[in-house]
Amino acid sequence: MPYITEADRGQLQLFAMDDLVAKDSPARVIDVFVESLDLKALGFTDTGVSFEGRPAYRPQALLKLLLYGNGNRLRSSRLLQKACGVNIEVMWMLGGLTPDFRTISDFRKDNIKCLKKVFHEFNARVGKLLPHGALSVDGSKFRACNSKDNNFTAAKLQDRIDWLNRHSDEYLRQLDELDALDDENEHCGRFTREELEEKILATSERLERYLSYQRQMEQSGQGQLSLVDPEAKLMKSKDGLLVGFNVQTAVDTESHLIEDFNVTTNCTDHGEIYSTLSEIRRNTEGVIDSIEDKGYFQADDMMKCLENGIVPHVIPSDGKDTYELETSFEEAVCTPEELASSQPHDLAKCLRAGIKPEALGGVIDSIEVVEKRCRFTTSLPKDLQPARTPKCVSAPPKGISCVTPKKMLCIAPPEAAFSARQSSKTDISDTRTSLPASAARTATAAFRQRAIRTGGKLISARTASKNQAIAGSKALQTMTPCPRLREGERISKPKPLSASFFAQTGNSWTNASAPPSIRSGQ
Repeated sequence: MPYITEADRGQLQLFAMDDLVAKDSPARVIDVFVESLDLKALGFTDTGVSFEGRPAYRPQALLKLLLYGNGNRLRSSRLLQKACGVNIEVMWMLGGLTPDFRTISDFRKDNIKCLKKVFHEFNARVGKLLPHGALSVDGSKFRACNSKDNNFTAAKLQDRIDWLNRHSDEYLRQLDELDALDDENEHCGRFTREELEEKILATSERLERYLSYQRQMEQSGQGQLSLVDPEAKLMKSKDGLLVGFNVQTAVDTESHLIEDFNVTTNCTDHGEIYSTLSEIRRNTEGVIDSIEDKGYFQADDMMKCLENGIVPHVIPSDGKDTYELETSFEEAVCTPEELASSQPHDLAKCLRAGIKPEALGGVIDSIEVVEKRCRFTTSLPKDLQPARTPKCVSAPPKGISCVTPKKMLCIAPPEAAFSARQSSKTDISDTRTSLPASAARTATAAFRQRAIRTGGKLISARTASKNQAIAGSKALQTMTPCPRLREGERISKPKPLSASFFAQTGNSWTNASAPPSIRSGQ
């Protein structure tokens, strides 16, 4: 049986370029959709005709190229330039135009925010023909064009700076030993004088570069610094750590159409429901339902969703079937129109007034107004905040028995007067206590106590009210204040104290007797 023979390449054929593209090709959909858009209204640049210089490419042609490349894994501007000469569908859409890769890259860079508007416009047109259901929200980690070596955290930078300082000191020590030798040709260690000088110079350059990174992080207040892609963050994924983005996607459960997306740099999905669905809610009439996994639970974010007409169906933890959410109370009178409305401002008004709106009647079981005790704290100035490694530098002022450096709480003697509204978690800077806030701040700044480690964990302490002492994690143990420990000194065997608190006697500490109400083991 003979083979299927090829056509003669020199044979002259009469056909149109349109005959080479299939009738059901996605390129035809892209072509019709882009030609129907008003790019000027969407915010695209260079939409007008210029009679100066070389004629520019039509923005519609470049937009078709970008949309076709995103759907066929051709995102590089150089690959798109190559496709203009070898891909028949691209040649058909652009009419034989071959823009340069820089032209493609500049068009994408100048109109990057307008591409999401094109996405929403496509959903608005296609969504009229498709059924709608609930929205399923989930996140995916996308790797950025930034390696982990070009990403720095505060701890990583400090570790490298310390490493360079140690090596720099060692190189200088070896250089001093060489200077002490009489014979110039003689050398000690592994390196010669020229090699040591080169290493010291390279180490100082790297150290200066890392110090500049550290200053940049301190000025910007960011916890991470990425050199290639400044917006990318180091985050954990199923494949380990990567430098990238957390992309939130909302998909319709009926049409399986991506309704919206949101690119974030948060390492987890907590609090990402409203930011992902807010744009959909503004363009939708009525309340919308969303489905999320356990990782999206955040009470404030879920309450904000309810106030804006978004019902978050977050999968509850094991053993739970309901959620209890809180919001601030604002006394108001809601009219029947506001109760029946599904607008965000009407829903928020009803919920904050303690009234169940009709649009959320099948979602909210009950709503009530209750009084809640709150703790008011005052942030300390930066120069008065305790150090990361606390040290006993001085005794606390009179009236303060002990100060915990971790939580900045104090223990007042039994005779100290407290307000009736004060709870056991009241902060030392709470203005409702009889202890002046300035004295508390002074005590926190002046007395920094070294905590004793027990079982590898720091013993915690909380504020005690009148006639109470400090209770530790398991047994009744307190953080023993140590008198002026020298640098590097350690306490080898911590001794837990059963029922005791500490009082000040001059410049020394004495163990006073516990109040009668405290018993060992409480």
